[in-house]
Amino acid sequence: MTKKRMIDRQIQENLEQVANLNQQRETLAAENVELEKKIASYRETLERLKVNQAEMQAQIAAGEQHTAILLRTRMAHESALHDNEQEIHAEQTRADDVNNQIATEQETLAAITERGTVLSNELKALDAEIAARNSHVSGKQHQLQKKLDEQNRHQAHFEKLSLALASLDIEIKNLKQNFQDTHSRDLMEFEERMYKITVAPARLREQLTAAREQLKALGSVNLMAPEEFGEVKDRYERQKLHYEDTQKSLENLVRVSEEIQAKSSELFLDTYNKIKRNFHNMFRRLFNGGRAELRLEDPHNVLSSGIDIFAQPPGKKMENIALLSGGEKTMTAVALLFATYQVRPSPFCLLDEIDAALDDKNVSSFVTTLRSFAHVSQYIIITHNKKTVMGAGTMLGITMEESGVSKTIALRLDKDIKVGAEIHEDDGTFVEEDVEPERDAYIPPRPPKRIHHPDGTITDPIQEKKIKEQRGKKSGAPDVPQTGERNAGVTAAAFKQERAGRTNND
Repeated sequence: MTKKRMIDRQIQENLEQVANLNQQRETLAAENVELEKKIASYRETLERLKVNQAEMQAQIAAGEQHTAILLRTRMAHESALHDNEQEIHAEQTRADDVNNQIATEQETLAAITERGTVLSNELKALDAEIAARNSHVSGKQHQLQKKLDEQNRHQAHFEKLSLALASLDIEIKNLKQNFQDTHSRDLMEFEERMYKITVAPARLREQLTAAREQLKALGSVNLMAPEEFGEVKDRYERQKLHYEDTQKSLENLVRVSEEIQAKSSELFLDTYNKIKRNFHNMFRRLFNGGRAELRLEDPHNVLSSGIDIFAQPPGKKMENIALLSGGEKTMTAVALLFATYQVRPSPFCLLDEIDAALDDKNVSSFVTTLRSFAHVSQYIIITHNKKTVMGAGTMLGITMEESGVSKTIALRLDKDIKVGAEIHEDDGTFVEEDVEPERDAYIPPRPPKRIHHPDGTITDPIQEKKIKEQRGKKSGAPDVPQTGERNAGVTAAAFKQERAGRTNND
């Protein structure tokens, strides 16, 4: 009765252990499903970010190309403006020359007018004197005639100068009107510059003709270029901001991937070394000696590396499992199976004809080892070997008492039934050996942990290091604009300032 209670107590304890193990298995399975979902989500996000990055780079390249075209157009407009200024300067020079000529002619005209007045006064005086002395100065008629002829010549010259002055006035008016129609500005705004021109009029005319031809060749001016440049610049800044956000997300994903890879490598190596040690000892227990090893094909990439199995049964040399006999391969596989069960046992295991290639001695070793694991897992073995059946606690069979009707029979095997069966029990004298862990196994380093501040901000040591390096490079070199937009903005501002200065001076 006491023995029955002990057996019932053991059965109850075993059932509780089975329930606990089932609960742990379900928890681990749920965690595994969640991890697989997260990894799939991270992979999808990474692919989308790669596509977005490619699109962003294409758009940035198109924006930079369009910016370069606008810069070339602006430079062409600045050249045309410079040519127009040269033409205006030429016109001012010519106007100064014309004004000088007008001033000279006016001075000459004033002198002639003054002289004509003097001559008229003299003529009147002479007429009076002639009238007074006509009776007694008959000899001076010839001299009077000469004076009259000289007066006529001066009068003709005066009329000629008056006509030239009127023609120059008309030409000046036409020049002002042409300048107003062509450039939409008054020529008198440049009156001060006219007096500083020292170039010959012929040379000014040649320069003016050449400038007009160049202006005509330039064609129309695109007045919308500054607005288009501003729109392209705003679009570029938005795309750049999106690119930086995408780059930051990509860096976070890479960081998570590195953390997962490092953690997975650590867990794999830890489990692998345990299985390696258990495999060696289990092989020795099944073969009553010998040696077995597990080796990584690529220790530098443990997550994707293959595993080679080497075994050395007693009396043989170490060789790959592929070179062993069928029974040795089966026993080696059984040793690896039980080594894996020692690391993470399963509450239930089904073995199908696993002892088919074993001889009687190996079957006895197999059954002995299997019975030592009976308190950890529940085993169901499909077999035709009598020794394996005698090592079981319960035998399940299928029979057909009636035609077409199958029936399951369960038979508990107690000691009375097993009389005469040679089943060796584990005497507990087996001593396990330590195995050297895998050599040259590489575990990827984990990225440094981020610092979480009380205010909710997060500091990344890698990003801080990059920022410090960039600041160190900038401190050792002068500040130079790095983008075409900054250069274009400085040039445009300088040009507007120069135009404003010129307008104020005019």
